[in-house]
Amino acid sequence: MTTQKRKTTTKSDLKAALTRLLREKDFEAISVSDITKEAGVNRGTFYLHYVDKFDMMDKLIDEILQNILILLKEGQPKSKQETFPGIVKIFEYLKEDFDFVHAMTLNRFNYTAKLVHDFLLELTRQIGPIKKNIEMVYPLPDDYAQEVFIYSNSAIFFHWIQKGGVETPEEIAKIFLRMTV
Repeated sequence: MTTQKRKTTTKSDLKAALTRLLREKDFEAISVSDITKEAGVNRGTFYLHYVDKFDMMDKLIDEILQNILILLKEGQPKSKQETFPGIVKIFEYLKEDFDFVHAMTLNRFNYTAKLVHDFLLELTRQIGPIKKNIEMVYPLPDDYAQEVFIYSNSAIFFHWIQKGGVETPEEIAKIFLRMTV
């Protein structure tokens, strides 16, 4: 096996182990030793990839957010209708990694809520059609309209996660975009 494949496999094993552990205990109660035992790797291997469990979580979440930003920027949407396929792709991507997203969201809600807030704030700044629609839909000062959009869509996202992601990516994308009619 090549070194790159081994690294990818090890990281996947560590992520799967963390996901399983997050279903059983609070993140604060999980140790690096717990993660490595669950993954079947030694602690030295863990430390080749991560500084500690917080670094691991940050890197896993950052990877998700970066991939979502890449999906959003594809095609440079100029209208709400053009934004829909990108939103669907995002929910498809989240569905592919749903076990981790679900475990992390339920276990570290405040941490995740801040990340989602910051991500949606960045989304409103970068995607022109969304920003324009927010201004039209919510007759409020810009910063208040932006917060209404962010919290409404955060609530939709978290409700979808808590329900187990039962709606298809297309269904949840339609609900998501209704907030910017």
